[in-house]
Amino acid sequence: MTNDVTGLRHTCSVYHDVGRDIHGLYITKLACRKCQMRSSGDLWKVCRNCPLLDPSLPWLWLLLALLLLNLFFDGSYVLRAAYDALLAKSSRERSAPNLFAEHIYSARCLPNDLDFTMGMHDARILRECSFARYVFFCKTHLLDAARALDATVVNNGNNIRYRKPITVFQTFRIHSRLVFWDKISFYIEQKIIRTLDEFVVAINFTRQTVIGSSPQELIDLLYGHVVSPTAPNEIVAWIECTKICSRQLKMAGYR
Repeated sequence: MTNDVTGLRHTCSVYHDVGRDIHGLYITKLACRKCQMRSSGDLWKVCRNCPLLDPSLPWLWLLLALLLLNLFFDGSYVLRAAYDALLAKSSRERSAPNLFAEHIYSARCLPNDLDFTMGMHDARILRECSFARYVFFCKTHLLDAARALDATVVNNGNNIRYRKPITVFQTFRIHSRLVFWDKISFYIEQKIIRTLDEFVVAINFTRQTVIGSSPQELIDLLYGHVVSPTAPNEIVAWIECTKICSRQLKMAGYR
């Protein structure tokens, strides 16, 4: 038996069940079930109007977008950061609030946050601190000020101390407040408080460096001239530690 399918000739003793739909497209498998000979490129031709594979369906494009987002980016991080930023902007005060007020971010430990000890992974706690940091910059309008001055604020370091574990499904809050700034960076204190017993399970100091401007210029734009508070002892020691580390790297020949 000989079948001629789109220029492909195949000889076999078994009939090939090749059908056409109303559009002239092949909708069945173009391969002999006995000898397993296959056509190149025409193995599985499906009708364009198939309700499951119709490219015009919104959910199909949504699934494709989510697949690409998780394939090339940390999709859950990007989506959650965008959601938190939009929520913070929609709920913030119209004018810039107290610069030194605490801003609270709530979260929960999920099963994918756990490590081998069944406690929340250290890196996941820092991840939650980054979300809280986005909310802080949105609510204080400092992010808007940076954009107005064509500046960028980047994370330049974290100094975190872990005191107690967070277990699965436990809720916690991150209290973020600005404690100090110098010529190039903001220093923000973040206390991670477990809701169950109000215990401070971790405390993080994060250094946010301003590129293209300075912290003082951002604050002057929003609040007028405000002088930075005196640096806490923890910040002073941390700054000195980074200076020592930089000197040692240079002495060892590193850049």
